[in-house]
Parts: sequence; structure tokens; C-alpha cells
Amino acid sequence: MRAVAALRRLLILGAAVAPLAAVAVGAGTTAASRSQWPEKAGDAKEQPEQVPMPPGFQIVVTGQEGPVFADARGHWYSVWPVRQLRNGPVGERKGQPSCDRTIYRENAGLMSPYPPGFELPEVATRKSCLDLWPAVIADKDAKPVGKWTIVDRKEGFRQWAYDGYALYTSVLDDAPGQVNGGHSQGSGEVGVRRPVEAPSMVPPQFKVDTTLVGRILQTNENYSVYASSKDAPDRSNCTAACLDEWKPIQAPAYAKPRGEFGIIDRSPGLRQWTFRKQPLYTHVGEPFQKQYGSDVPGWFNVFLQFTPKPPADITVQDSPTGVVLADRNGKTIYMYNCADDALDQQ
Repeated sequence: MRAVAALRRLLILGAAVAPLAAVAVGAGTTAASRSQWPEKAGDAKEQPEQVPMPPGFQIVVTGQEGPVFADARGHWYSVWPVRQLRNGPVGERKGQPSCDRTIYRENAGLMSPYPPGFELPEVATRKSCLDLWPAVIADKDAKPVGKWTIVDRKEGFRQWAYDGYALYTSVLDDAPGQVNGGHSQGSGEVGVRRPVEAPSMVPPQFKVDTTLVGRILQTNENYSVYASSKDAPDRSNCTAACLDEWKPIQAPAYAKPRGEFGIIDRSPGLRQWTFRKQPLYTHVGEPFQKQYGSDVPGWFNVFLQFTPKPPADITVQDSPTGVVLADRNGKTIYMYNCADDALDQQ
């Protein structure tokens, strides 16, 4: 009987073995992407855009997720947007918080082919959703500002929301800037919480993606952005045959410098974007969401910031599924990922 119970518990967990870096690599990362941190990565941090916020709120630039909204202690805010799992949706819809004081004791059958109704692990010590992700409470006199709104909870208190989604913190974070309770990339079929990202100060033509190595710059069309070691500050040396392979990213006539992004004149009527004085390019003929250009000597992807380097015994390797963490011999490191398949997705 014990063996049967143990088997049932394992099935309920929806456990899976996966490469360790799979949860940290952005959707645009491929086997051809930069496979290691540069020797001189630098300590520069991504520059967030300052936006209206309620009193006591702030923007914290985290090492992995970049700028996120946080409370006065520096603990990040998270949301739990509805997500379609294998057998049904889980999460919250705008204006409808569902994370409450309920302590679930049986699985919901959302993530596996097995039916609901099996007892969850560690029922005797299991906590509620609000115990693990405390709601961000709004004072009775608080008023909405910008994208920040307030929802009335069935429990009788008011809760802050961002873009309609109720806000929470995580009990797993015990220091400013930590994001241990979730991440922006999702995790397979698990309904994870994700940080509320603060807007980055980038021109409208660009966006930023989170990868294992850092916060990488892309165009709005999902093309990788590159810079050349042969260029000088605020001066492009890519001419003639170089332009057959590398296309300068043009700034519209109405565009103005923004934050760390500048503009240089290549020729009359042709203006090129720069980042930290590095002229920016795309790789001619490269499909979107690929990073083949970083394999060309002297050319590299543009990062707004790098994540902390792993320990010396941990390496970063290319694989058919993307960039993964490996040991010093290059063998992929795996993690055993468990989720208990309850409605609150602990």
C-alpha cells in the first residue's frame, strides 16, 4: 500500500526532469546564441523608465529580470495571469483575484492525464495561496494612478492591481531585489507567477528579452541587435562590403536620443541608433529570433545588462534546445521540477 501511495503522489506532482537552464532562457535563444558571459561583461544596469506609481512603490533593477516594480522593502510585485494548462485554465483574470485562504487538499487534474481527487503531498503542513503570496493591500484612502488600480476582495480588503491583475509579493523573497517566487519566462505547463516588469527606457523600435546571460536587445520584429568591436564610440566603421552583411538600424527623422540610446549621422538623411555609443545593426538575411551573427568574429549581441556569472565549476553550453547550464566537463545539468497540480499551483 505504501508503494501505491508513493506512486500516486509522484503522479500528482507532475514531476519532470529538465535541463537546468530551460526556465531561464528567453524564447529567442537558440543553439547558435552567445554561449558564455563575455570576459568584460561590466556592471552596467538596465535603465528603467520612470512612470507614475502609488506612494511607497519603487522600481528595483534585479540581476535576472531587469527592472521590476517592488514595495518599499524592495520585494518585487507579482501577478498570476490566467494560463491554459493541459486540462484547463489556471490563474487570475483581470479584476478577479482568486488567490485566497483556501487550503487545497486534493489535486485538480490540470497538468496530468490522471483524474482529480488524489491527496496532495504534505497536506498537514500545506499553506494557503495568500500565505505564500501575500496580497498587496491598498489603504482605504488609496486612489488609482496610471496603470495602478484597486480591486475589492471578497475577504473585505482592497488590493492593488497593475493593468487589471491583482498584485502579490512572495514569502520566498527575504532580501531586496530577489525574484524567487516566479519568473517572466514561465515553466512548461506550470501556472507560475511572474514579476511585474517596469518599462525599460528604450526607443519604440526596440524591446528587451530575458535570457540566461542577461537582458538582450531586440527589434520589435524580434530580430537580434548587434554591435561591432571595429566601430569607434559614436562612429560606424562598417562601410562598403560590410553593409552587404550588416544593416544599420535607422532612426526615423523624428526620433530623439532616449536614455542610453543615441543617434549618429552616417550620411545626409541616414541616421543610425547607438547604445552606450555603440552603433547598432541587424544581420542581413538572419531569420527573426535567431542569433547567428554572434558567431561572426568581432560581432556580438547587445545586452542592457548581464546576469551574475555562475560559479567556476558551472559552464554554459549550446544545445539543440537552447543554452543550458553544464558542469566543467560540458555535461548538461538537470533539475527535478515538481508541481503539485492544485488550483493554486504551489
